[in-house]
Amino acid sequence: ENAKLIAYGFNFFAEAELAEGENANTFLLDQFEPALRNVERQLGGQLSGIATRLDYAVNGIAHQLNLQPNPIVGTTMDISLNIHHETGVMPEEANLITSYIQCRDRFLATMDRLFERH
Repeated sequence: ENAKLIAYGFNFFAEAELAEGENANTFLLDQFEPALRNVERQLGGQLSGIATRLDYAVNGIAHQLNLQPNPIVGTTMDISLNIHHETGVMPEEANLITSYIQCRDRFLATMDRLFERH
C-alpha cells in the first residue's frame, strides 16, 4: 500500500542465429569496427571479442540494448532490450497495449537492421 509507481517498462529477449560459419564475436567486432579502432589503439592490441550495451533514447524514452555472443553456441547472439518509461503514471490499458506493440515492432525492426545480410 505504501509503494508508489515511479516507472514502468517493457523487456524483450531474443536470440539471433548468424549465417553459417559466422562467429558472434567477429560479427559484433565487424558491426562496430570503425568505433573500435581507437579502442584497439588505446589498448595497444587487437580485440578478439566484445559484449555491447547501448543506451539511447527514442522520443525521450530510455532504451538499453544488450548484444552478447552466446557463450555456449558461438554462432548465436543473445539480445535483450529494456525500454524504460520514467513516469509515475501508468497509461490506460488501451494506450499501454498500443505502446507495447509500437515498442515490440521497433525492437523487431532494429533487429532486422542490425542483422541484415550484406
